[in-house]
Amino acid sequence: MKKTFLIVVASIIFATTYSQDFYIGLAIGEQCAVYSKTETKNIVRTNVLFAPQSVNLTFSTIFKNNLELETGIMYYIYPYSYSDLYKGKNTTENGEEYEASRKHTNWDKAYYAFSIPVHLGYKFKLANRFYANVYSGLNFDFYFQPKNGFDSQGDYLYYQTCLTRKFNILLSNKVSLQYFTKFNLGIGVYGAFNTGMFQVWESVRHLYLDYEQTGTYPITFLSRGSYWNFGIELGYKFSKKQKK
Repeated sequence: MKKTFLIVVASIIFATTYSQDFYIGLAIGEQCAVYSKTETKNIVRTNVLFAPQSVNLTFSTIFKNNLELETGIMYYIYPYSYSDLYKGKNTTENGEEYEASRKHTNWDKAYYAFSIPVHLGYKFKLANRFYANVYSGLNFDFYFQPKNGFDSQGDYLYYQTCLTRKFNILLSNKVSLQYFTKFNLGIGVYGAFNTGMFQVWESVRHLYLDYEQTGTYPITFLSRGSYWNFGIELGYKFSKKQKK
C-alpha cells in the first residue's frame, strides 16, 4: 500500500513538470452518507442521509489537451440516523387512560475522515470561460472515531459502535460546472459519488419498545464508507509563462 501511495505522489510531481496551468480551490459541500440498516424482521434498507458540511482544498495541474490531474485534501463527518419509537398508556387530566406513541428521528456521527483524492479529469469548453469537467479516480480516506465501544443515552437506548478499519480506498466519479473571470478567478458547482471498497464501520442500537421498558429491538448499521458530495467551489488559475 505504501508503494502504491508513493508511486501516485511521484506521478503527480512528474506531471506538474509538463502541465500548462495550475489551479487551487476551496470547496464547501454537503455530505450525503450511504449505508445499510437492518431493523426488525431482518429487513435490510439502504439509507441516504445528508450531513454537516465538508471542506475540501483542491490542487490541479491542467495540460494543453484539456486533461487535468486533481488532488488535495478533504475533511468531512460521516453521519447516520435512527428513530426512537415509544408506545404506552398516558393519563388525561380527568384520569382517563389512552394509548400513546411517539417517534423521534435523530442523527449521530459515525466517524470523522480526511480524504486525499487522486483524480484524472477532462475539461469540455461550453462557452467563453465556461467549462464542464468530468473526473474519475481514487480517494484515500483516513478515519477517526468520535465514540467507540459501549455507550448509552438516557433511559431509552444503548448502543455499540466501532470502526472496523481506519483506512479505505474509494472509487470516485465527479462532475462539475466552472466559470472563470478574465482575472482567472473561478467559481463552480460539483457533484461526486464515492464508493468504498471495504467494510469500515458498524453499529448496533437497542431501542426500547415502550415507556415501561419491557423489551427492546436491535437496529444494525453497516457502512463501506460510500457517500455523495455536493457543493460550491472558489479558486484561482495560475498560467505558466511560455518560453520564447
